[in-house]
Amino acid sequence: MKKLVLTVMLLAMASALFAQFTTPSTDTTWSSNLWDSVSFEKEVTSGTFSNEIDKAFSPNADFGLYGQQFIYGGLGNPLKLNTLGSLSAGDGFNFGYYRPGTMPMSYYGTFAGTRLANRPSSSFKKDWNDNDHKDLKSTTKTTYNRVPLIGKTDSTFRFLIGIGKDKKMVTGFYFNMQSDNTGYTPTNFVKTVYTDNKTPDNSFTESITNLNTAGVTNMKNPATGSGTVIAPNVIAGQAGTMAFKNRFSIGVPLALKTGAIAHTANFDLSAYLEDNNAAYKNNKKNENIEYKYTGFKSHVALTASYGLEMPVNDREGDMWFGSALLGIDFKNNQHSYKYEHKDKQIKADASETSSPKLGFKLEAEGGRLFNFTSPKKAFTFKLSPSLKLGLDTRMTSTAYEGYNTKIKANYSNSKASGAGDVKSLSYTKADKTGFYQNTTTLSTEIKAPMGLKVLPENWKIGFLLGADLSAKYEVTITRNTTNNHKRNNVETTKVTLGDGSSLPDTNVNNTDYPGTTYTSKGTIASSAFTFHEKHYFGFTIPFEGGAHLDFFMEGGPGGSWLINVNDFRIQAFIPLGAPKERVKTAAKEVKAKK
Repeated sequence: MKKLVLTVMLLAMASALFAQFTTPSTDTTWSSNLWDSVSFEKEVTSGTFSNEIDKAFSPNADFGLYGQQFIYGGLGNPLKLNTLGSLSAGDGFNFGYYRPGTMPMSYYGTFAGTRLANRPSSSFKKDWNDNDHKDLKSTTKTTYNRVPLIGKTDSTFRFLIGIGKDKKMVTGFYFNMQSDNTGYTPTNFVKTVYTDNKTPDNSFTESITNLNTAGVTNMKNPATGSGTVIAPNVIAGQAGTMAFKNRFSIGVPLALKTGAIAHTANFDLSAYLEDNNAAYKNNKKNENIEYKYTGFKSHVALTASYGLEMPVNDREGDMWFGSALLGIDFKNNQHSYKYEHKDKQIKADASETSSPKLGFKLEAEGGRLFNFTSPKKAFTFKLSPSLKLGLDTRMTSTAYEGYNTKIKANYSNSKASGAGDVKSLSYTKADKTGFYQNTTTLSTEIKAPMGLKVLPENWKIGFLLGADLSAKYEVTITRNTTNNHKRNNVETTKVTLGDGSSLPDTNVNNTDYPGTTYTSKGTIASSAFTFHEKHYFGFTIPFEGGAHLDFFMEGGPGGSWLINVNDFRIQAFIPLGAPKERVKTAAKEVKAKK
């Protein structure tokens, strides 16, 4: 009964006190480690210490050695991810369960979300010609298209399992899904069904998806707001007013030991997708328009990382460690649309595709963990200096702009007459020039994280302190060799007028060098030396049975060490039952007494 009460109390405290934490968000960094540890002890001590939570929910060669099942739960998001896309959903609920045995397993899930602020409601309106409501004049039904279930969401599930004899290999999977629909405006997604009982010809259905008033006006003219039917205007189309943002990550780990050396590998796929699709349909008399626009931006990253840990022979608790990361990413931007005005017999369509821009990343890090303990191990201090080298090189300019562009556009007006009206237009472009602008960033970083744990025997409370120190030098070099490569750009425009005549075809055929001079050199765009410092403070309260509460505080540079606090959180660790070894021993003792 006492254990049950303790479990309920700890869960209640974790749910009430688990403080705020949001996933760092950017569209340029990599998902370098989807399996970052979740324990406060490791975070407070700058990664120099770890506990049961880290061993159970992060892939490592010691997974499964803890002999007691436990749960972990609370409010907040303890994951620290480098993500693609600015989609942080804020605080959320997380829960984990670990089960030991011959095939140990752990499950961990998080959910964070915000409500949709402008959630619309459907309506049905009736208009009568009399107060007795006997002569129904018209009805208007209003609904809404593509209504998101939630404003922002960030959900994660990860699973680990130890397999093989003596649990020699650890694997599993990771999945994270994020979405951002906070730009949803109901008036840009409205569908109206109007029924006129007196004049049926005035009845209509109008469906708007992701278009504001100006967007609808431009969409109704395939020249996007311009009265001139020319190729650039026909190509453009009308994009949606807002972008729906989604991001997902999938990871598979592998951890094992060969002798005293522990190995860990991760294989990750992350994709950030942003679409601004739009649609319009209206069957009003003398209008009868259908329109559909498809446009998306994408950023896909593939990474593989490897790490090893090796004990130092002459010092207990010391360890050599090293890691490497290799990644490649792709960025692209494409769109297409189709337009038809059935009453005016006007049609238009266009599509633009391109080759994705590539990026390449390489990192290598090595260092040593020093472990110092007092005679009775009441005080433990750890220092983990390391050197990290990085290389990032990629095609540059606009973030999602591709290259080797292919464009096709068509326009037709069956009712066009006379030399002043365009009856048809066709445009094609094939740019096979390639892309020769590059940005390379080289970095060297020295890090010296350190942690101190104070927990004398029989103390009711222990203290954790940490500091994260680093110095980094980074230089960015740009290079543009476009003028040293031949262009291969072919464009053709054909126009037929309403009287049957044709305008002279417009042809562009660039197969020469774009300039008369070329200088081969790189340009140092920026160079910077930065120093980073963060300090952490926490304490832990152990309970009987192995349960404990961990408290976390974080401060930045400037001000008093404890007064300048940026973050405060609490974490609960709750073992369930007794370790299997203890249960077996107790059973043998009972049997011996009999």
